[in-house]
Amino acid sequence: MRAARFFPFLETLRTYTTRDFRADFMAALTVTPMAIPQAMAYAMMAGVHPQYGIYACMLPVIVAALWGSARYLAAGPTNAISMVLFSTMATVSVGGALLSSLPEEARMTYVFGLALLCGLIQVGMGLARLGDLANYISHSVMVAFATGMAFLIAGSQIKAALGLPGAQPAGFFPQIWLAMRQLDQTNCWSLLLALQTIFLILVFSRCISRRFPSTLVALAIATLTAMTLDAQSKGVTLVGAIPSIVPPLSLPPALSLGLFKDLFMPALAIALLGAVQSLAIGKQMAAIKGDSFSGSQELIAQGLGNITAGLTSGIPGCGSFTRSAPMVTLGAHTRMGSVFSGLLALPMLFVLAPMISRLPMPALAGVLLLIAAQSIDPRAIRLCLVATRVDRAVLLL
Repeated sequence: MRAARFFPFLETLRTYTTRDFRADFMAALTVTPMAIPQAMAYAMMAGVHPQYGIYACMLPVIVAALWGSARYLAAGPTNAISMVLFSTMATVSVGGALLSSLPEEARMTYVFGLALLCGLIQVGMGLARLGDLANYISHSVMVAFATGMAFLIAGSQIKAALGLPGAQPAGFFPQIWLAMRQLDQTNCWSLLLALQTIFLILVFSRCISRRFPSTLVALAIATLTAMTLDAQSKGVTLVGAIPSIVPPLSLPPALSLGLFKDLFMPALAIALLGAVQSLAIGKQMAAIKGDSFSGSQELIAQGLGNITAGLTSGIPGCGSFTRSAPMVTLGAHTRMGSVFSGLLALPMLFVLAPMISRLPMPALAGVLLLIAAQSIDPRAIRLCLVATRVDRAVLLL
């Protein structure tokens, strides 16, 4: 019992079956090809090289899953954390120079330092039992959070699905406004690939089996379609080359009192944002199957994951809705689905790097748009709207 308290994954392994392995492995086999391009995009959003996002998909994901509380909560780089990291590098100066202005090698040591410090803060929050605050998150908040995240995910993918030119704006409403203004510039080939991917996933999952790796097969067909049509020459964006190398060990800069003052507040902001997002998603994922959920244990897990990221050249992350939701819909049974996803990331880079590099971004956008649509629960929303005035106000706010 004492060992299970410090190593929560032991209980999972004790009752693990071949059936669990098949379900978890197939879910991981489908999620990982999506997680890698997403992580690259989030790294670029944070202002760092895409490879550091890929590194964050490996050991940090495994550690967070092994020590976590929610069996379906998958960690990794996220949109929100990447935006905070970008803002930090644009505003925090070290020795009179902004982090964003430093050469990449020098800048990344501070990023690793932020990840490490963020992880230590989250572990401290978990040990202090602050994660129990998740028990006071109401049902209306959870429904609203899932719905809001679904809209944010969908908004962020419209540009890629339509093949619109120009930079991606930040924020849901600017993204919708951009799509409306540039609708006449839609790339028909991009839209075709996005719609094809959504259609194939729906057909495979409904006509064959929900356990069939419909997403993986649909992405493979989209890649073959793009290659056959030479879609890149028609303006369709591809994922591009992926560095297939083992994540190197990393160390933060030598810590001094001045540097600690410079990095503590940004690390605290990332830690708090990651904690709120991870607890909200974790509770939502646990509620789907009626599982118990320990917010404090989850904070410790996310903290250990970020410490691992700081030591293995990864950017900080937290619980990811776009990685967790597919684990549920694809039929994973245990936390080992996320563990297998982290384990598969490295060999998949070596074996599938040429194929992933030719993967059209609109196809990935189609997958995420479908996940976003499936994450909205109209009946739960309707219940919150008619239950009480407080529930209705909380939901809408």
